[in-house]
This record gives sequence, C-alpha cells and structure tokens, in this order.
Amino acid sequence: MRNGDKQSEVTKLKREIIKLLYSNPEIIEILDNEQVDPDCPDTAEWVCIFPYVKLANIQEEVGTFIGVTIDSNGPLENDRFKQLLVTVTAFCPITNMQVKGQKGTRTDILAGDISETLNWNRSLGMFRLKLVNEQEGVMSAQQYYFRTLQFTAIRGNDLKKGQANIH
Repeated sequence: MRNGDKQSEVTKLKREIIKLLYSNPEIIEILDNEQVDPDCPDTAEWVCIFPYVKLANIQEEVGTFIGVTIDSNGPLENDRFKQLLVTVTAFCPITNMQVKGQKGTRTDILAGDISETLNWNRSLGMFRLKLVNEQEGVMSAQQYYFRTLQFTAIRGNDLKKGQANIH
C-alpha cells in the first residue's frame, strides 16, 4: 500500500508556497471568505487557496480564489539544477471586484500582496523566487477576472544525496 505521507517535490513546494500565502494576514483578509478563520489561516487551504488552478466554470461556489501551479523547464546546463516556473493566479467574480475602503480592484490588491510575499523570497530553501511576468484577464463570459503572477526559481533536480535516482 502506498505511504500516505509520501510527497513529490512539486507537492512539497506547492505546500510551502501555499503556507507562505495563508500566513500573510492581508491575503486572508482580501480573500474575504467566511469559511476561513483569520486566527487559524491554514483553514484557507482547499477552501480558497488551491494547489491547482480552480476554474470558475466548474466550481461550486462564487468567491475569490488563489491557484498555484508549478512547471519546470528541465535541467539547466548543470544537471543538478532545474528552473521552475511558479504561477499564482488570483480569481475574483465581478460582483466582488470592488473592495470598500481600498483603492484598486480585489485582484490587483491580492496580486500586490502575493508579490510582496513571494518576490525575492528565499525561505523555500532554494534560490530566490523572482517575479518575471504579471498578466490580467477575464474569463467565463466576463463573470470572473484574474491576475496571474509568474515567478522563476532554481531548484535542485530531484537528486538524492547528489546522485540521480537511476534504477
């Protein structure tokens, strides 16, 4: 039977990024979700912060969400490292875009908080995350707006004790 505690490197990295996001009280506040307890912000995971992109046309509830995806461009010139592309997307329904008492749309404010949390961050045990792209868009018959931030990072190439896992 498969060990339920076993995690891939991608899963570990996503969990670390999600923890950084929900540890920021400003992100929790702007997500504005009644199911998330600000005193216990890890309740945001799987409620409004997901380790995948949650698409508006297949979701069950209307709300503001964050999705995290990770892609790899493969090994660099040195096989011990690979370049990651970490994509964080904030989705918000048009009915919730305005934030009372704040300037800017909810997606822009949330993206700013995400950028402040992740850009140049070194706490993930790798080289710094670096913001390389930011994009805005609309989806689902203009009912949801989104802002996508892409970060690059260099990470070890899944080597065990400096050796490739070749069987």
